[in-house]
Amino acid sequence: FVNEENTKHPFQDKHYTIDELIDMLGPDIDCEDDTEFSLTENTSSQEQEYTIEDMLSALDESIDDDDEECVSDEILDKFDKTLEEKGLGDDYFRKKEERLKEMDLEHELHEFAIDEMLNE
Repeated sequence: FVNEENTKHPFQDKHYTIDELIDMLGPDIDCEDDTEFSLTENTSSQEQEYTIEDMLSALDESIDDDDEECVSDEILDKFDKTLEEKGLGDDYFRKKEERLKEMDLEHELHEFAIDEMLNE
């Protein structure tokens, strides 16, 4: 459903279906919930009309979500730094992982030795 009027802003008064908006944004855009843009009730997502303002509002919301991700990343960075200060950083876990591999190898060697003794 496209409704055009002659205005200074060509996109302002146009109405788009969800499929048209997705086509404009590109093929890699995932829509989580079509009802987020709903302007009318009791219509299928194919029949709903959207304005450019609806689309911009949704983009603003996604930018806010990105800001929340940045805050989460900062918290994780602080947590990692605190672990490093306490000696529990990446080096600590790398050493633990190496020790576990050594223990697994020792276990395999013991099992091999036991099998050799039983086969004699």
